[in-house]
Amino acid sequence: MATELVGEMAVMRTIAAGFAEEHARTIELSGQTLAPLPADHWRRGLMLLYRGAALLSLQRVEDAIATLKQAVALNEVEGSQQLVLIAKSHLASVYVLRGQLQKAVRLYREVLQQKPAHDPPLVGPLLAHGGLCNLFREWNDFPSALVHLEAGLELDRYIGGLLTTTWAVYLPLARVYLAQGRREEAFAALFHIAEAARIASSAHSSALVSAWRTRFYLALGDVDAAARWANDAGLSLAALPADLADLTLHEMTSMTLARLAIAQEQARAALPPLEHLLTLAAKAHRTTSFLELLLIQSQAYEAIGQREQALALLKQALQHAEPEGYMRLFLDEGAPIVKLLLNLRETSPEQQAYLQALLAALPEQETTQPAGSREDTHQKGILRCEREAVLLL
Repeated sequence: MATELVGEMAVMRTIAAGFAEEHARTIELSGQTLAPLPADHWRRGLMLLYRGAALLSLQRVEDAIATLKQAVALNEVEGSQQLVLIAKSHLASVYVLRGQLQKAVRLYREVLQQKPAHDPPLVGPLLAHGGLCNLFREWNDFPSALVHLEAGLELDRYIGGLLTTTWAVYLPLARVYLAQGRREEAFAALFHIAEAARIASSAHSSALVSAWRTRFYLALGDVDAAARWANDAGLSLAALPADLADLTLHEMTSMTLARLAIAQEQARAALPPLEHLLTLAAKAHRTTSFLELLLIQSQAYEAIGQREQALALLKQALQHAEPEGYMRLFLDEGAPIVKLLLNLRETSPEQQAYLQALLAALPEQETTQPAGSREDTHQKGILRCEREAVLLL
């Protein structure tokens, strides 16, 4: 009886740590809980799910995949369908980090197909709708993205209150709005996440959504607002924290600071931390982060006048991105990357077709930039003429 009570308390502590977004603590507690449990104990499936979700949040890709696969298998044996759907949705999200977008979309769809018809709204399908929205957004298919957003938001109205589900639907919503040039709606979606983080007293989510907001400011050309974020938070590239336990927040903060340095004509200072992050991403097979870091590096080298190195990095990004069809990753970088894309030469037939698809998508974007943007009207006209010339070729 005493052993059973101790086990119950350990489970509750793990769940509490998971809700509090104490990811390292969740991994530690779940390990302590799993160690004494028999291989067929029903609690193992639940604890593996919490452990896998924490590993996903920390972007420990390979560990997360192994753990979540175990969670799926054990919960299927136990007949815990809701936990199976959540584990599969998390697993699909890990595949996105790994750059396996097609594999992720198949698994998200599998979750929606396996959803019981008469059950109340479930977290698993909500996560799947949010994940599919994000993938279709990446592929520049906004109509399909919005279909899944509407379904996800409808589920969120019933389930609401969980930070995980709030991030799952409102971040893709904000990014879709930003890509469509709907600035107020984009920031409103981020504000919704910030409010959920405040209510949950989550320092992790509060800091992360603040970094996302700053990234949006930079995309809109508002360098002053981005600089205020860095100053208010006491952040700089020269004083980045050495602790990488929260890799998601560290990487997002570092990339945002690097973008800010480029916008402030201090691109050279951004190169060492970008190189370090690039090495970490490559080693951990985090392809989506790896690609974004390559694009930021490319812009940094262009900003300091090293065009050849900038084009080499961009070409490398195209090579890795083409098989999975990344689109918004390039398009959301705006005019600096467009200018470099237009100067690429000697690409393979596959890369050339991919490049044409990226350039063809540009007229569909909201290209109007606010006052204070880096690109003036004359430069936009030059880029537009260059793009048309490449498409004609």
